[in-house]
Amino acid sequence: VAIDEALHDVRNKSLLPVPIHLKDSHYKGASQLGHGEGYQYAHAGEEGWVDQDYLGVEKEYYRPVERGYEATIRKRLDVFKQRRKKTGTDEDTRS
Repeated sequence: VAIDEALHDVRNKSLLPVPIHLKDSHYKGASQLGHGEGYQYAHAGEEGWVDQDYLGVEKEYYRPVERGYEATIRKRLDVFKQRRKKTGTDEDTRS
């Protein structure tokens, strides 16, 4: 289960650094550190989606199953994966 995997990583100090484009850019000196550079506002993208990495590493916690509403979510995630293939960032492990 996703939460168990995430908790395991936290407990074992397998913590991930925050990608630079997601770091706070609203303070003096942030731009000198590169904070916020390359950030894309998802709501401005097609259907509220942009091809942007939010985790920084190849790691996947959530893997929806083929039943109930998760089947609908899985189909939507598959659409995003297809879009990534078209943009040349075919990484199936983003979440």
